Amino acid sequence: AETWWMHLVRVVVVKIQVISSSADKCIRVMVASCPDQRLLVQIMESCTAKAPPLRKLGLEYLCLACAAWKPEAIEKNATALKQVVKAAVADSDAAARKTARQLFWVLHNNPGMQPHMKKLLKDLDVPTQKHLQNEAGSDSA
Repeated sequence: AETWWMHLVRVVVVKIQVISSSADKCIRVMVASCPDQRLLVQIMESCTAKAPPLRKLGLEYLCLACAAWKPEAIEKNATALKQVVKAAVADSDAAARKTARQLFWVLHNNPGMQPHMKKLLKDLDVPTQKHLQNEAGSDSA
């Protein structure tokens, strides 16, 4: 999976819709069905890309991995995931921030990640905390 990741992530943001949507679907299937620690590291790296659309997609793929994979696979990278979320909720791109808030709650629902996410929530500034709380409210509605 990690071999294909490098190639697919390059074309997922191209302007040709048929290519980018095919790459996106391929990545989503790969992420959902191939739990791999090295792939998780590559996904986290894409969350810090220069291009805002790629950061947003990286966060979406990370959300998918955290929701689809076994909790133990996610908990092994708790510190790195916490850092990714902390940086992403303060991203300059509004869409990436929104996806980061969704990622926060996906991780928060993982019992092994809950203590990390609660600590992160306390460490964030008040406006960001409010945005996260609002996101939780809008998801339950």
